[in-house]
Amino acid sequence: PMLGAWCRDYIAGRSDLAPRSVARLEYAAQLLAEHFGAGRHLDSINAGDAERYARWLGGTKGFGANTVRRQTGWAKQFLGAAVKHELVVRNPFASLAANTRPDRTRDHFITRAEAAKVIDACPDAEWRLIVALCRFAGLRCPSEVLALRWGDVLWDRDRLNVPNVKTGKTTGATFRTIPLFPEVRVHLEAVFDRAEEGTEYVISRYRGGNANLRTQLGRIARKAGVVLWD
Repeated sequence: PMLGAWCRDYIAGRSDLAPRSVARLEYAAQLLAEHFGAGRHLDSINAGDAERYARWLGGTKGFGANTVRRQTGWAKQFLGAAVKHELVVRNPFASLAANTRPDRTRDHFITRAEAAKVIDACPDAEWRLIVALCRFAGLRCPSEVLALRWGDVLWDRDRLNVPNVKTGKTTGATFRTIPLFPEVRVHLEAVFDRAEEGTEYVISRYRGGNANLRTQLGRIARKAGVVLWD
């Protein structure tokens, strides 16, 4: 089969994946088609082509080392599935590294002063809560922030049940319970007071596919006079 058609078929058959995982696969398929061409036959791609693809990702596309490894991993997954279905006899990406490595040089400690400036520059209560949940409660964004429901807020116990969106499948724990910190509670109460009756999710305004939180955060940070961290 041709590369573009096989990638589409593979993604269509992965009904077990979450929407965000599907979106990542679709982007990986787009990159493969951009480099090789959607009409490239799978059995015409060899190990040398795979190495050139990895170099293209880091050079022409300008991706960092971890992004290159991640995209190489998706490519390895596509071709590995083709091997399992006996469409090709080998996976040209098999020898390429796909595991990401932590890059501690990009770490940045966000001070309370920086957080306060960003929160003050936010356009509404929900955005202030998003920043507070990430900075003071350590929620992953957007996955855990958008998965938070009002039923997860234990007001009387000063606790918050955070859905383990990323780690739940591997740990078996569907949620973790953390303190409802005062720095979070004040913004949570503000959003709760404005929420319409029957609203299920804590963050309701920024749930659509067009809500690019990182891009919006960049605008907020510039308004606050804070250099956006990696």
